[in-house]
Formats: sequence, C-alpha cells, structure tokens
Amino acid sequence: IDTEAPLITCPPDTSAVVAADSTAAEISWITSFSDNNYVLDSRCTYDEGNFTVGNYSVWCYVWDSSGNNASCTFRVVVSSAPPPGAAASAGSSSVIPAVAGAAGAGLLVLLLLVFILVLRRNQKKKIEAASSGYAELMAMSDEYILERARAIQDALME
Repeated sequence: IDTEAPLITCPPDTSAVVAADSTAAEISWITSFSDNNYVLDSRCTYDEGNFTVGNYSVWCYVWDSSGNNASCTFRVVVSSAPPPGAAASAGSSSVIPAVAGAAGAGLLVLLLLVFILVLRRNQKKKIEAASSGYAELMAMSDEYILERARAIQDALME
C-alpha cells in the first residue's frame, strides 16, 4: 500500500506588466512533480494564459493513483504600465498599492454597508406605506359594508 505523498514544486512568485496597448499579460509556468508510484492528476487553481491587472495566489495540486496528494502555491502579480510620459517616483514601493488596495477594500465594505442600510430603510418605508394603505382599505371596506347594510335595511323598512 502506497502511503507516500507525491512531490510537487511550484515556480517562484512571478510578476508582469500589462503593455499599454493591452488589457492582460501572458503568464506561463512549469510545475514539476514526481511520485514513487503513478501520478494520476495535477491541477492548478488558475490556468496559464492571460492575466488581467491584479494579485493572484495560484495553488497547484497533485494526486497519485493511491489517493495521496500534495500542493504548493505561488503568486502572480500583474500591474499596469505607467501612462506615457509619467516619471517613476524615486521612492515608489510595492507596499503602497497593497495599502491602497486594503484601504479600497475597506471603503468598498463601508459603501456596501451603507447601501444595505439604505435598502433596508426604503424597504421599511414601503412596508409601512403598504400597511397604512391596507388599513385604509379595510376601514373603507367596513364603512362601505355598513353603509350598504343600512341602505338595504332602510329599503326593507319602507
């Protein structure tokens, strides 16, 4: 019985810049694996090919014929080319986009919460208006029924 997991080696983290006339960068890699038995399957969470601007964690998995498995991970970072004529900042760092990304994510969450609160408030107003309209309808119906009953009673009494 084979209990030994296969070996898998991911490539190092990689980065690319999207050309000014393109929307994605072509990324390819080689993942190596071996096993003491037979490697049945290997897959990665992303396929090689065109990657748009962003940060990607690529996980690769391998299974052998006995069901043993192994995995590894690497990062793909794709950035956009600076606009033509823009000078690179002397103190630029890759930490700045990460912080801006975190701040942007925080802002996105905040906007989402505000949107949900506005939706709930509008829904509550609609429910209150519908309830009020229903109560008016019910009250008018009762008045109408009483009025019709009185008219019938008056007609019978004549």
